[in-house]
Amino acid sequence: MVWSIGSDKNIILATKAARKAKRDYKLKAWSVMPVNIFDITDSEKWAYDGCTIVNPDIVDKESESYKTDIYNPYRGAKTLPKIEVLEVVL
Repeated sequence: MVWSIGSDKNIILATKAARKAKRDYKLKAWSVMPVNIFDITDSEKWAYDGCTIVNPDIVDKESESYKTDIYNPYRGAKTLPKIEVLEVVL
């Protein structure tokens, strides 16, 4: 997993993250990589829970995932809003 943070346009942030992934994981050129763009402006901390990006500071202890997903350290955490998914050619 790689990320890029900034106030640039979404396509520029997606391209930066895709290039970093290409370098780190030695991906082949001309591959198409889907890049998820999330809005993290309202959260001080953020974490990846294995499926999506969450805010670990806000936990809903009455949620189904909090009660049943005992192996997830971020169970019940509020999911951050996904803006879009962009496909970037490496």
